[in-house]
Amino acid sequence: MALALSRWSALTSGVHAAGSHALSKIELDKKTREALAQALTRYLKEELDLDVVGFDAVFLLDFIGETLGPHYYNQGLHDAQAIYREKLELIAEAVYEIEKPLKT
Repeated sequence: MALALSRWSALTSGVHAAGSHALSKIELDKKTREALAQALTRYLKEELDLDVVGFDAVFLLDFIGETLGPHYYNQGLHDAQAIYREKLELIAEAVYEIEKPLKT
């Protein structure tokens, strides 16, 4: 199991170091983008008594997405990788359990 994990770590660390899989820009469809801008407008008005509407709300949404988005994206990747490692360990244990004893 340790060998499988060390191979996985070597593979994934190479991807991060080389940067061959750069995060592509996330594009939201128009309906989703408008809904998020409206939600941001409501939040700012209700919580901070700020009037940010229209293009200003969209620009703020873009800023938040570009600035905070990669942090959330990366955390999601780390979470997924942790789940993958747990599942891989369970599979390795299951394979070990069905291993036949050797006769000498």
